[in-house]
Amino acid sequence: MDSNSSTNSIPYQHLKSTFFGYYVQDDFKINSRLTVNLGLRGEYSGPLVDIDNRLTRRLDLTTPIPALSGANTPVLPAAVTSLRTSSPIYNGAWIFTDSSHPGNWDPPKVLLEPRLGMALKVNDKTAIRAGWARFITPATLTSGFASNLLGSVNYDGFSAVTTSVAALQGVPQEVFSNPFPTGLVPPAGKSYGTYTNMGNTANWYNPDFKPAANDRLNISVQRQLPSHMVLDVTYFMQFSRNIPYTLNLNLADPNIAYKLGPSGGNATTAKVTNPFYNLLPANQMPGTLRTQATVAVSALLTPYPQYSTLNQWFTPGAGDHYRALQISARRAYSNGLTLTFGVNINHEVLQGYYDDIATFARNLTWIPTATAKARMTGAAIYELPFGKGRHFMNHVNPFIDGVLGGWTTSALFTYNTGTPIRLGSALVTGDPAIGNPTSGRWFDTSKVSVLPSFTPRTNPVQYDDLVGPRYVNLDMVLGKQFRIGERLRFELRGEAYNALNAFTPAAPTISIANANFGKCIGALAGTSGRQMQLNGRFTF
Repeated sequence: MDSNSSTNSIPYQHLKSTFFGYYVQDDFKINSRLTVNLGLRGEYSGPLVDIDNRLTRRLDLTTPIPALSGANTPVLPAAVTSLRTSSPIYNGAWIFTDSSHPGNWDPPKVLLEPRLGMALKVNDKTAIRAGWARFITPATLTSGFASNLLGSVNYDGFSAVTTSVAALQGVPQEVFSNPFPTGLVPPAGKSYGTYTNMGNTANWYNPDFKPAANDRLNISVQRQLPSHMVLDVTYFMQFSRNIPYTLNLNLADPNIAYKLGPSGGNATTAKVTNPFYNLLPANQMPGTLRTQATVAVSALLTPYPQYSTLNQWFTPGAGDHYRALQISARRAYSNGLTLTFGVNINHEVLQGYYDDIATFARNLTWIPTATAKARMTGAAIYELPFGKGRHFMNHVNPFIDGVLGGWTTSALFTYNTGTPIRLGSALVTGDPAIGNPTSGRWFDTSKVSVLPSFTPRTNPVQYDDLVGPRYVNLDMVLGKQFRIGERLRFELRGEAYNALNAFTPAAPTISIANANFGKCIGALAGTSGRQMQLNGRFTF
């Protein structure tokens, strides 16, 4: 048996979540040129509910732990107390759902999403449209939640993990006939009560969860141009708030190690006697902390050293701002030609933590996203004007028409600017971007070096002018249909993918220790050189 094997005991889940919404709207024709649209949507997005009340409400970190008081108050080692900047907090009470509070969070009673739209006819060839709307992301569609709906919702206390037994003097203790010789760890249910997950990592949904809200505004000008062309210029903005993220409530202050510096920071990783070792019975500290004779100093520098990581999911507060200028031109089908072309120039920033110091201080700052700043796409279909029913050679004999007439070509073009390159935590002197990057030297690696351990980061998340390789691609098709009799047709197609044979390098290696640091090795995943194929198809 694999020495790393384990088995999970997961209960059958009886889950439900309530969602309903309503919507009203109306159009108001102010005059012959102006129309206004008003709308309002209301929603209710409920929490998860287990019919047997086996879900977790929260970990109450304001309630003292009776078992860690008096004679059982842990005595932290001197190596720990000399570094701590505040006293440990021996609080924590696990709270399950019950008949009075069946949901694992308290949802807002009403979520309102208003809409406002306007269309103005300037003249026969020009129109202006504008709209604003608020959108609420339902809890069941929130990132990180939807993936938990398929049998993997946390059932703390009601699920259990049994790990394998280590080999004894090189001899495996597990065999297929008896894979877990020490027995399976039974689920505890609610038997540990408030002490559930004490001494372990714990995860729960924020009981005051508020769904993310997005306000979207766009202003568009459409203008009819000659040759059946329509130009659309749109300015789009989206402002998001309450984007949920995971907050670890049990972080040690990183400044403790940073003050010690590279020479003394190892004091936070040293092993010391575990003050929780067999301090309490298993029913009061069921986690693995009770069974470890020694632990790292850093584990005892957290606000709640009786726990490991404390993740509060769905913590609201992050924001996202997106702005884009979108220009498109479209030509309706006429004289055998239709085409569309679009440009998107955007700027997006979102709130996040710059480093571990900001994470500990819960200091969210606006950080630009690592996305391409501009994108161009174009598509066209053109029926060559030769052959029967077309502008030229409409009356040629069937043989000439079969060879030269009835051909159609189409093309699809895509271009993206490079995405920003993020170097991570490093010592950077100035801006490492260079004017003419090549695959062998995409940026100035002489300005980048390894950040010494226990040294705070100072380099920015990304540089505006340090971006990866651009992407360009053109696909083309040339085809023709041959009519054979009354009902049978044969279609011949010649296809060329990446017709320009453009090479898009992969992003440069950013691992400083790698021999290829700063170099683009290979092609971008999913791309290749020019590919051509010829195929035929009968239809009847």
